[in-house]
Amino acid sequence: MYVCSVIFPGYSHSDMSTQYKKEYDGSVSITVNLKPTGNFLEQEEQITEVASALALLARELTMLDYDTDGSPLVLNNEKYVCKGQKKKYQTPWGQVELNRHVYQSSRGGKTFVPLEASCSLVTT
Repeated sequence: MYVCSVIFPGYSHSDMSTQYKKEYDGSVSITVNLKPTGNFLEQEEQITEVASALALLARELTMLDYDTDGSPLVLNNEKYVCKGQKKKYQTPWGQVELNRHVYQSSRGGKTFVPLEASCSLVTT
């Protein structure tokens, strides 16, 4: 389990604070303290932005559950080793950048990304 505080862009620390906790069983708890300011429409926009940011945070945290631990893999009787790389993924709530594991055999060639295979992600 780990706990972290998150500050969202566009909000001062006094306007909003967020903490999240990810348990060993994979569950995620996100706590938000938000003080919207301005007129009703401005407050609605702030709440919508925060809801999207929270969804993005939850997606980022849960996507990592679909990756491996970086240990070597055997695919089609060939050993693949990890050469981890960062990648940006688009979600309905925005972009996340993850450190995910990328595997390749010692002969080079095509790579295998367990996160993308497990999540059925379409990549370019």
